[in-house]
Amino acid sequence: VETSDRSKSTKLKQCLFCGFHYTGGPFQIRAHLDPSVKPRTIRLCVPSEQWQWRDRKAEVLVELRRRRSVNEEEEAKKLKLEAAKAEGRAIAGFQQASLLDRVGTDEVSEAWMRFVVKRALPLDIFDDCAFRKAVAVTAAAGRKIIVQGDDTFLPRRNYMARKVLPALDAKLDDCVRKKVQMVAESTGVVLISDGWTSVENRPIINCLAALPVGSYFLAATDTSGHTKDAQYIADFVVDHIRKFGCEHVVAVCMDGACKASFPIIEASFPTVFTYICPTHSLDNFVKNVCSNKEIVRIKGIEGDFDWDESFFSEALEKVWEVVKFVCGHQKALARYRELGAEVPKESRPKGGLELLRYCETRFASKVLMADRYSKCHFLLEKLVIDETYVSWLSKQSRDIKEKGAEAKRIIRCDATCAAINVCLKALLPVVRLLRMTDAKLGATLGKVYGYMLQLD
Repeated sequence: VETSDRSKSTKLKQCLFCGFHYTGGPFQIRAHLDPSVKPRTIRLCVPSEQWQWRDRKAEVLVELRRRRSVNEEEEAKKLKLEAAKAEGRAIAGFQQASLLDRVGTDEVSEAWMRFVVKRALPLDIFDDCAFRKAVAVTAAAGRKIIVQGDDTFLPRRNYMARKVLPALDAKLDDCVRKKVQMVAESTGVVLISDGWTSVENRPIINCLAALPVGSYFLAATDTSGHTKDAQYIADFVVDHIRKFGCEHVVAVCMDGACKASFPIIEASFPTVFTYICPTHSLDNFVKNVCSNKEIVRIKGIEGDFDWDESFFSEALEKVWEVVKFVCGHQKALARYRELGAEVPKESRPKGGLELLRYCETRFASKVLMADRYSKCHFLLEKLVIDETYVSWLSKQSRDIKEKGAEAKRIIRCDATCAAINVCLKALLPVVRLLRMTDAKLGATLGKVYGYMLQLD
């Protein structure tokens, strides 16, 4: 190759073998002379018929290929050397701060505390057996986990979510299901199904298998767009009975709202009997008693029943007014807690002195709220005559003052206290029975009859 005379530019070149004019660097020269270079962006050289030019081109081509192979070998060696140096630096850094030899217990504790604080995790994570085992296994890996500054070769989020989690889920499910099947073969199971609305406002129906040793989750289905009638509920339950094995299913337990699907289920499996969840029934009973409706309806029993009794509802409503006022104002609640801190531990009621608020989704919530109110009544009496509390209330708006005065009147009213005690005497046995039927291991028949006799 020589610089062409056709242009003053040194970028224009001419091939000595074929006379072709072109521009470019070393790659273009190789591409022009060597047929094996691809992709090709230039015309291939066709040398003159003179023998000396053909032989000379062959010699040049051999030399170009030799240089190319040498460059590739040198590049590979260079990359390998850089990787070795990087690994050496990592190993050196690991040796300088070895997890096994150089790091003390204080550094370990501080590192974990930084992680817990950053992720806002509860401190009881350190007492969790699974967490402690994970830390021990990581430490046992030793030098396989190379430290590079503040990072390690531990698995990342995507790897954990896409590979580790599905594999572990399948492994645990296979292990648990085998144990469930063994227990089911000897004792049988009860399928439990219930529905609720998720935080995304989606209607969900679930299904669990209840055994003497605990409960096994089967499925949760999003029923958006479907009509949840008796046939739909029955088809859902029947499908899971078949999947689990109808020979192992003894009964199906659901809320009273699903009673219409019971005949369909029993028609499909005559050996399976159905019944209404006793816990839901007891909770509905408490709701009916605590209401002031003229007529109440009991699920599972045909017909309506006259009620029209406001004794329980009025007493519980007054309790809610006091709890709502104290818990709804920071100063009042703070002073209540300060007074509670002065009560000796041996004098505090079981469950503590913190007031409970009414919650619609909690079983027997109103009764639990009234029970805690009754136990903490002595502290509320101290609060309404406390100088700090009275001083704060005197500086508030007219509306808050009126609500505070009403709360004080309720707290100091003997008739209200007597009504609350009557409510608790009638309803606390129901709550105890409800808690027993809602327990993981269930209730023995003798204990259930005993509590039912207290309700009679």
